[in-house]
Amino acid sequence: MEGMDNPAMAFMARKFKNFKFKENKPFKSQSHEDIIKFNSKNETLTADNDLLLLKTASLDSLRSDNEKLKNDLACAKKIEEYLGTKLAENEFKLKAYKNSSQVVQDISEKGTKNNKLGTGYEYGRRPGKEAVSDCVGDDVGKPHILRKVQKPVFKVIEYEFDEEALLIKKELNDEDSVYDNAATPINVVNVNGNLHGTPIMDRTMDV
Repeated sequence: MEGMDNPAMAFMARKFKNFKFKENKPFKSQSHEDIIKFNSKNETLTADNDLLLLKTASLDSLRSDNEKLKNDLACAKKIEEYLGTKLAENEFKLKAYKNSSQVVQDISEKGTKNNKLGTGYEYGRRPGKEAVSDCVGDDVGKPHILRKVQKPVFKVIEYEFDEEALLIKKELNDEDSVYDNAATPINVVNVNGNLHGTPIMDRTMDV
């Protein structure tokens, strides 16, 4: 045999002459187990990613709803401010109308106080005045001064309502009321240096 003359080769030949390799048994390699673990982890990450996508979509929807609510709130505030302004204007107008009607009522009461004479078409219907009218026909409800008169002396007067003038008058009245109700300064005057005595209130205004 070639190479047997070499002592080293001859030694190796004798060493492995009767050597038998053990039978290889099937086994899972380390790389295969790593692949299984990687796939399992990848599936978990995929599920987590899908869940995050759902949460992101839900968050976007919530943000859209939040913006809509903010817009609705801003509109509601503007409407509230507008209605508050209109309410204040209407309250002011009502006060002005009330003051105006009170003035008319006062004038009417002053003109009719202790007045026993009645005039007008409803004269015959007023309590205590029925016996005055003794005519029949169309003039039965009229007082003597208006009987047989084609054109009555008293007519309905149409008055053009000036709301602006009424509101201006109300503002002027409010300003006058504030001025009249202004607090008058009170000066405490000490008499004869008596600090324990009753002080005298000087209500004169400083000019």
